[in-house]
Amino acid sequence: MFTLTTKHHFDAAHFLKGYVGKCSNLHGHRWEVVVEVQGNRLDSVGILCDFGLVRKYLKEICDKLDHKCLNDIFEFNATAENLSKYIFDELAVQWLTLLAKQNGWISAVTVFESPDSSCEWRPDVDIRQE
Repeated sequence: MFTLTTKHHFDAAHFLKGYVGKCSNLHGHRWEVVVEVQGNRLDSVGILCDFGLVRKYLKEICDKLDHKCLNDIFEFNATAENLSKYIFDELAVQWLTLLAKQNGWISAVTVFESPDSSCEWRPDVDIRQE
């Protein structure tokens, strides 16, 4: 099994509604997003998946969030947990429509809100079409 990863980041502010503590105040992070693609078949060139295509769609998602207050965009609290699932779901739509010819499948998205704190969303089923 091959595992490919690529990452991108965005800077955004948020506050946690319903949370008791300093994170209930408006504050910002440099959010780093890591996308993992897994598969066991390489193409004739020896590539699992085109890094450039995955980065392109990840960048489009991150650009929509960059330098925004995430509370103005989402109904949910923009935690690392919720953002990892949201970004996975957004990438999955692109994968099933535009990236379907790639070998492998998106197996996880990890969102870091700091260098030491992250959350990984890994679905319990594959999104691949075989």
